[in-house]
Amino acid sequence: MYSLTYVPSHLHDFHTRSTKKDSRKRLKQLSTPRLATILTKLRRMARGPLRVLIKEVRRDYPKERAARQAESVEFKKKALCLLALYLELCDEGPSKTFGLKKSWIDQASLAKEQFPEVMNYLKDRYKELNTGRIHWYSEMRQHR
Repeated sequence: MYSLTYVPSHLHDFHTRSTKKDSRKRLKQLSTPRLATILTKLRRMARGPLRVLIKEVRRDYPKERAARQAESVEFKKKALCLLALYLELCDEGPSKTFGLKKSWIDQASLAKEQFPEVMNYLKDRYKELNTGRIHWYSEMRQHR
């Protein structure tokens, strides 16, 4: 008798491969322009280093039609991970910020788990921007 938690190894490998395929397929189905609009709304509300980081990611939005196919997947990864980072740093509930739909919140949390290297890059870049801002601010206070 199998327990409910037992998954034979050959089925586990199949499940892992199909999950990766599903995530790529799901990523391609997301609306790139809609995601860019969400980043623009986030940028309007954000302050400091988070605002700069959103601007950097938003700048990667593929503008030419020919470039959209190749570059949009990378843009979507960064944008969803940035949304997850924003939700981590956000004090208020995500729905209160600007009426973000639950589906985008779910996609962001999935991206956070599926693309840890992108998430780590964004966190490191945020820390770098935050440290630079503190350093700049302390220098400005000394010159007064």
